[in-house]
Amino acid sequence: SAGNEWVWIEVPKNIYKTAKSNEEYANIEADMQEYAKDYRESDYFTDTWYSEEQHGLGETEYNNLKETMLKSVYDNGGFFIGRYEVGTETPRYTENDELTTPLIKQDKYPYICVTCTQAQTEAKKLSTGGKTSSLMFGIQWDLVCKFIEEKGQLENGEDITKDMVDKSKDWGNFPNVAFKVTHGKYTIYPSTPNSWNDASDYDKPAATVLLTTGATTRNRVLNIYDLAGNVSEWTLEYTLLTTFPCAHRGHGYSTFGSNCRSL
Repeated sequence: SAGNEWVWIEVPKNIYKTAKSNEEYANIEADMQEYAKDYRESDYFTDTWYSEEQHGLGETEYNNLKETMLKSVYDNGGFFIGRYEVGTETPRYTENDELTTPLIKQDKYPYICVTCTQAQTEAKKLSTGGKTSSLMFGIQWDLVCKFIEEKGQLENGEDITKDMVDKSKDWGNFPNVAFKVTHGKYTIYPSTPNSWNDASDYDKPAATVLLTTGATTRNRVLNIYDLAGNVSEWTLEYTLLTTFPCAHRGHGYSTFGSNCRSL
């Protein structure tokens, strides 16, 4: 009813080699991890609860949400993700700006300057029609990568790997790539972060330029926009990096896609 747009991520039923029912949560997760293993760094990223302060979920709530997700994906053969990065009607400039209603629509301002806890709180507001909405768990992000690989709509398999020499710069907004922007708006960091300009027929240079959501089909794959680059996305995944325990994926406009694990 709000006009938000979603994309269905298929997870084939035949991946389950050990799980025999929708409540065998450990086996479901293990089968998913095996299926999407090319996109996991299991010693570094895990879908385990670690701190309510970091993502706004108590241990019981986190584990219940994870089990609900695993059961749903098992039963339904997939899950929905936002077609666009979450955006807002008005731009945010600082962490003190009002947290307005999140939107998954084209040509919105990126929902930046938010903590993982704030992102999860806002994501829950997108629940509709009996569907539960939240940030993705890490295994869901891995399954999105596997979905893109399986459907084969990128130029070659190297475009969707976890290698440090990452080809996602070919379809993401990073500071080392230039491309044409067809609509929406742009702002150049750090020189003019509070000034948004019309991006119609804008030749984006190899520089740190932030775009509104879905500004160019170049950065789209399987109808999903800006999975790599533009802004990073918070997840409910835990990382061993103690100063940054809430894992973010996708990397952003200021991070070199060719040098980092942008997926």
